Amino acid sequence: MLLFVVVSSAVRVYLAHAHYGFQTGDDLEIAEEAFRRAVGLVHPPWSIRNLLVPDLVVAPFVAAAHAGGVRDPLLLATVARYPFILFSALNIVLVYLLGRRWYNERTGVAAAALYAVHWIPLVYGSSLHPRALAVTCILGAALLLGERTSVARAALAGALSALAVTTRYSEAIFVTSLLVAVQWRRDRLAAFAASWVLGVCTFIGLYDRLTWGRWFGSLREFAELVFVERDASSLVVSQPPWWYAANLLHWVPATVLPLLFIAIRRSERRHALAYIVIPLVALSAIFHKELRYLQVIVPFVLLIAARGFTLLRERRPRLATALLILAMPLAVARIGVAERRSTNAVTAALWLAEQRVPHVALSQPWAYGGRLFLGNAVLITDIKIPPEPRWIRDHRPDAVAVFTSTVNDALRAACMQAGLTRTKTFANRGGREVTVFH
Repeated sequence: MLLFVVVSSAVRVYLAHAHYGFQTGDDLEIAEEAFRRAVGLVHPPWSIRNLLVPDLVVAPFVAAAHAGGVRDPLLLATVARYPFILFSALNIVLVYLLGRRWYNERTGVAAAALYAVHWIPLVYGSSLHPRALAVTCILGAALLLGERTSVARAALAGALSALAVTTRYSEAIFVTSLLVAVQWRRDRLAAFAASWVLGVCTFIGLYDRLTWGRWFGSLREFAELVFVERDASSLVVSQPPWWYAANLLHWVPATVLPLLFIAIRRSERRHALAYIVIPLVALSAIFHKELRYLQVIVPFVLLIAARGFTLLRERRPRLATALLILAMPLAVARIGVAERRSTNAVTAALWLAEQRVPHVALSQPWAYGGRLFLGNAVLITDIKIPPEPRWIRDHRPDAVAVFTSTVNDALRAACMQAGLTRTKTFANRGGREVTVFH
């Protein structure tokens, strides 16, 4: 077990340091808010975000590193990923403990091994996406609940499941999972429900009141964006309801599927319904979908599949072992997603910071880390994708950074008119290649 944790964590540390760019901009938001709290970065948070995780979980790491003498913004931004690396390590242990609690030692070990090599917790556990904490909370809550659960344990499980909602509001669906998975006694159910409601009111309602000036302010803004405007911060806003099912083999190793089927057929219908079917149906009903939204579902899929492995092993040990072993490379296969982070753009931002230019025009400023590396004093103009040459002529920045694939004659002419005659290219570090005019 310790070997799984150490090796998996080492891979995450490597990914955090080698691929230090950003994947979607959602991860950058966590860093920017943490830097705002810890070192005074000029950053207006997005009003749909509850700020508890970046403020109280990530910012202390950044503040401690800064107090210890770390001034390199890239190193500080990498330190900001460490809480999620630690949570991801803890999640391997929780998967093992839950497998042992539900089933037996062998099942716990098999589930932990599968989870330790799965690309989703490896990639997103080495980033600034906050759902690694949600996984910790829901696994912890599931571990606390059972036939012999005390009132105190039920209350703690409710608080943990409420804390998970602060990472992203969609994680509220796992409260239903916990309610369905357990055969409740009235006093335990009352303690869980009361604790969850109190936790939501405190972690979201009160913290929004302290940070946004009104109770549940970010939740209201989120509901407006998602359910009224039906918008999302992504190039592709909407996917069909069957999208997760159509991409099943991207997040479930193929050889895990027969093990999953065996376990569900034999004994695991309740757990599968609670932790896989219900959240998957709920997430499929939401118009915008990403594989990273499945981070809490993945460990439960692997837990139930590990149960299928132990059941099959009783009758056909060689086949069961072969399916489990073959699942390992399939689970890790998409780890190359980390190479798509905007590391070339961040490298360009670090170079621009060294030039001390007062005004830069960027396509997709989030890919460059916003002000994280450029600093508070720089004026940043967003020239969109594809870049709009008239904005360059109108604003006359001191440097322009765009994705190389979008460079054309009109852009070159606009840069030349603005007095930008030299170019520098940033490639081979990860993400889209970047060209800087300066």
